[in-house]
Amino acid sequence: MDVAAGRITHCKIHPAIGVARVGDSPDEFFIGPETNDRPLDSSVAYKDPDGRIKRQAARFRIYGYDKNDVVVCELTSEKAKIRWKVHLANKKASWFRFETALDVPEAKAATRRNDSVEDRSELIIDGGEASISAGEAPVKLGGFFRQTPVDLGELRVEPDGRLIVLGGHGHSGGVPANTPLTTFANNDGWYDDTSDGPVSATVEIGGRPLPVDEAWLLVAPPDYAPGIPGLVTAYDVIEDVGSLPRLGEVEFWRHVFPILSRLSRMQWVNYGFFVEFGWESPWNFLDPDTLAQLAQPDENAAELRRQIFNRFRHPELSETEPQAWPPIYGDEMDVPRPRNNPRHWLALTRLQYERLRMWAHGEFRTGTRVDAPESFNDIPLAEQPATLDRAALEACLGGPFHPGCEVTWPIIVRTFSLSVAFCLKRSLNEEHLRETTRSKYSTRSSANRRHRYPLSFPTRRRICNESCDDAWRKIRTSVIRTSKTLPSS
Repeated sequence: MDVAAGRITHCKIHPAIGVARVGDSPDEFFIGPETNDRPLDSSVAYKDPDGRIKRQAARFRIYGYDKNDVVVCELTSEKAKIRWKVHLANKKASWFRFETALDVPEAKAATRRNDSVEDRSELIIDGGEASISAGEAPVKLGGFFRQTPVDLGELRVEPDGRLIVLGGHGHSGGVPANTPLTTFANNDGWYDDTSDGPVSATVEIGGRPLPVDEAWLLVAPPDYAPGIPGLVTAYDVIEDVGSLPRLGEVEFWRHVFPILSRLSRMQWVNYGFFVEFGWESPWNFLDPDTLAQLAQPDENAAELRRQIFNRFRHPELSETEPQAWPPIYGDEMDVPRPRNNPRHWLALTRLQYERLRMWAHGEFRTGTRVDAPESFNDIPLAEQPATLDRAALEACLGGPFHPGCEVTWPIIVRTFSLSVAFCLKRSLNEEHLRETTRSKYSTRSSANRRHRYPLSFPTRRRICNESCDDAWRKIRTSVIRTSKTLPSS
């Protein structure tokens, strides 16, 4: 055992929340994002030669930490004995029907999906816990929906000991087979092959077992526009909920440019965004001359900064602002648009909005525009875990939750979703979920409901959910679930 390995006291799996995506290509796949802001690699094909969508695999690594919680090294098969464990399940058919996000003030009591089915276990596609180590054959994952077999994916381990998790193939269906589809959500009798669940491992170095903080995996729908993030990402939401350090100093290139540039990058998928934020538009936030102005905290561009800031919708959503930015529907969108409902529209997180406010008032510094690394190995060791955590989540939407894409509304309610930074709670007491939603969040204002500010953050260590019970733990209900998937969603 080398000297560095002797300093390791505990391990963590990264990314803390990994994301895999379904695809109908039978064999081909690619690895999901592992670095931030890197241009799309033209050598990566997202479809196979027959035009079928490749699955996105999630790759997990284990890092060793010392007693001060400082990264020592990545642990590979050469340095440690590693055995991975993964438990995926799809419980959507046994969960609540989606009418609207249950944390908004107007939310009404929700009923169960497939409410007439007495044996709720028939509705849960539980793959059970599977394990694998380097050198072993791939392990298939799957379960049953009312006696119908459902493939949830497979596990593989690279020769260096890193875990590869693949999700399903984008299959959905009804039981019995002629069950009709009647709506975009809440179709009783239907299932799909998305899933989620915990990822854990046992690690030994020189015969010495080490504690390992587990991670989580989301198996979501395909990303049909890779490289074009949402204006609010899942990373932004978790950061806002209270997982990272306080506001601190605002830097243009680190905190402001990502928000503005996302508006312009959406021109490639939406004509309205092209007209307002695209090439030669009034608000092209990719134009070098415009960025040069906005990046300087002097008075020359002070009025322009204030004009831009004032165009953004306030995150408290206390009044209807249909002309404000962003022009994206929100948690309570409806067609035709309901009158005087502020939550028909999406807003930035409180943290994003506060950073923009400080920028508008000149309370920021320019910072440095850092080019994306050529490869993950170019990233300094100390920054690799956080980079993996961020890259996985920045490719996921942080709203609107109607019902959502990779995740849905519980991710914004810390009581339900986070034990500590980027660590999802493994299980949840059903009655606690009902009571907390009904009495605590459905009566709060939008500002208090979604944003605790200033934020406070605990040290990073996983803790058990204090409110879980044995019966609910048996089915390991995950409150973070993929919602907007295939026809069964």
